Amino acid sequence: MVQHRLSADAHFSGDSVEAHLGRTVGPQQGVRGIEDSGAGLGAGVGGAWGSTGRHQAPYCPTGGLASGAPRQGTPPVRYGPTMKPNLHSLSLLCVALTWGGCSDESAPKTGTPGTSGGDSATVPAPTFAECQQWMAEVPHDGGATRCESANARDVEQVISDGARVITLSSGRTALAWLPEDWETRDAQSLLVLVHGSAGCAEGSFGDFRRLIESDHALLSLQYQNADGSYARGDAVHDDLTEAMQALRSACPVASAKAAVYGFSRGAARTVQLAGQDREGPQRFTAFVVDSGTLPTSDYNGRSLEGARFWMWCGEHDPDPQRPDQTTCGVMAADMVPTIEGLGGTVDAFIQGEDSCHGVFKWDCDATCSTCAGSAHPTDLGPHLTALREYLNQTLKD
Repeated sequence: MVQHRLSADAHFSGDSVEAHLGRTVGPQQGVRGIEDSGAGLGAGVGGAWGSTGRHQAPYCPTGGLASGAPRQGTPPVRYGPTMKPNLHSLSLLCVALTWGGCSDESAPKTGTPGTSGGDSATVPAPTFAECQQWMAEVPHDGGATRCESANARDVEQVISDGARVITLSSGRTALAWLPEDWETRDAQSLLVLVHGSAGCAEGSFGDFRRLIESDHALLSLQYQNADGSYARGDAVHDDLTEAMQALRSACPVASAKAAVYGFSRGAARTVQLAGQDREGPQRFTAFVVDSGTLPTSDYNGRSLEGARFWMWCGEHDPDPQRPDQTTCGVMAADMVPTIEGLGGTVDAFIQGEDSCHGVFKWDCDATCSTCAGSAHPTDLGPHLTALREYLNQTLKD
């Protein structure tokens, strides 16, 4: 793990993050190598059909769930970038094990030949034109958000982008959007956004669209309920799974690499999502934890083997659960050792100098009552710039 203090004068002009990280407070080992896992949104479908997550039946290599397959006891099989699955052999194995279990009904549109009862058929992947039509079917209505402070600018961004409102079976929602040049991109990437306590799906969407523009497709979750309560770990995971299945069935995103960004309360949910994701089908390349802490008991003993984290905190930010400590103190003493003890990799743990709650502000006073610097399109500031470079390096290189 690399531990840094990132100072407010660390502004960027095309150089690497490492060159601007300010005073180092941990071992100077250099940023951990970004390894290409080869995983995209199709991971766990084409590349790990034996995933045994709590909510997952084994996947056939053709992209469908194995009908009637047991939900426990089948070890996962994953393929690295130099080891490609033999689809024909795996398809025969799947048929032998489940006898027609790779049904057309369960298989999403992936463009991979499907198998049903021994007969092969090709299901075309959704086109970008079909995706755009799907997006336009349910636009945002411009109504009130669940953000604590309504921001019309965020709603206007959602509407002008033509983002799709996905209504989930829980009654909660998600916003989905793909850049206009999606079809021509050599490296397609998706960023899932999990808002904080005072935030909402529209607020997170608006911030990232204005500030990092069209670096990635976006899927922004609204996990606060109508009564003001918040969905907890398993429910958030179920919402995310449903939203991603809807997006994948309508849009050509199966090959995209994906990461999750969580802020404050959403950062705690993101760590929980990482544990659930590692159980299967391992869709995400990295998890960003911004200014949020999670009690050790809430990890639920789930393995984080293979999960990668980028963690940030502001040095003046008081921890909401432990007012006598800072968020950075709790992250350093509790979260980082717990994540690494469960098998996760912390690519970077950055403590922002003269900063408070969130990567979007800097040059804050010690009481966090005012911050002189606030991210905007022409100056992202030191912290959001560091995050942007990490996401681009992880998801696009």
